[in-house]
Amino acid sequence: METVTTTAVRFTLRDDGILEVEHLAGADETTADLVPEQIEAVRRLIGDTPRPALWKPGETLMRDAAAWRQWIDVATLLGVAVAIMHDERRGPPLPPFVEAASSLLFPVKTFTDEAEAVEWLSGFVKPSG
Repeated sequence: METVTTTAVRFTLRDDGILEVEHLAGADETTADLVPEQIEAVRRLIGDTPRPALWKPGETLMRDAAAWRQWIDVATLLGVAVAIMHDERRGPPLPPFVEAASSLLFPVKTFTDEAEAVEWLSGFVKPSG
């Protein structure tokens, strides 16, 4: 496993080929000015191989439309599918357009059980070699 930590997010390339994206507890909201650092961290981990991602937004809010646009602009270069972990105690899931991206870019699905999310993502991992 390899990990790169930015100002607000920890990225881990797991041994199973899944990129884990975890917002750090107590970190500020991801805004457009933080996204280039995050994209660079992902590129350092995955190189030229897009990966399925397990996204754990935690309590972090992402209301900055410019930040979303930056991520969407590079989404297909970095990912092939995204499983979003949702804690029902947190309230409503992420904005509806996040799952709508499934029809535009690649599969996106919300989960409350991490094992189910990893099982779903494993179908998108490309064999190495």
